[in-house]
Amino acid sequence: MLHQVYQQEGDSRIFLQVSGHWYYYDSNSIPLGKGAMGTVYLGFSCDSNQRIAVKRVKDIYANNKMIRERAKLEASLSFSHPNLVQMIGLCEYILIQGLFLY
Repeated sequence: MLHQVYQQEGDSRIFLQVSGHWYYYDSNSIPLGKGAMGTVYLGFSCDSNQRIAVKRVKDIYANNKMIRERAKLEASLSFSHPNLVQMIGLCEYILIQGLFLY
């Protein structure tokens, strides 16, 4: 399944393609929450403008194999409960020598 991350220079919105659907969040917006490993932002579906939550791992952990595996495991969990957020998918990119690999 193709997952992409796209940001146009000078635009604080980050676009994410997950399972064939595009979403975005504004990296300059006030986060919904912060934790030791990452930050949660309010995001939106590009198609329906439906609100979503985007959990972004802190950049300092992005290339940490253990953290990336934990995020993949979390994204693979399939559950449904009215009091829990439903997982849509996982996007990842790796920053290597100033180049983003999508």
